Amino acid sequence: MSSSARCWRPFERTFAITTALSVVAAVWRWIAVVTVLLTLVGERRARAGHGARAGASRRQVGAMMVAEAALLGLASTAAGVAAGLVVGVILVEVVNRQSFGWSLGLELPWADVAGLAAWVVAACVLAGLAPALAALAVQPAEVLREER
Repeated sequence: MSSSARCWRPFERTFAITTALSVVAAVWRWIAVVTVLLTLVGERRARAGHGARAGASRRQVGAMMVAEAALLGLASTAAGVAAGLVVGVILVEVVNRQSFGWSLGLELPWADVAGLAAWVVAACVLAGLAPALAALAVQPAEVLREER
């Protein structure tokens, strides 16, 4: 094995850790979004009935559910950016210093973060469409009768 191949091993290990952390974070976020939306499905049925009782149209109740999903996407993106900053600082300031004895400059790719945020919010809105469409089919009188 050449000396240049051995020289690159620490870099490859560092980036392997970064890739693994990215995959774990993506799976975690997906599970969190699915879990939250599934948990709210039962609550949404009653909310649709109460919204109609308060004078909201079914379309307004559905729009509220889609907006809630979009806010979930924004909140998860904010949490992801915060976690990414922490991991980035640890990799740059701790791992690189211990592995190589020096550190790199930390540059933040804000354009990539903004693009990813748009994708996350769009995915959450799409995930929120199914409960919103189900809310359009809810008969308010039936829901209110079930609560008695």
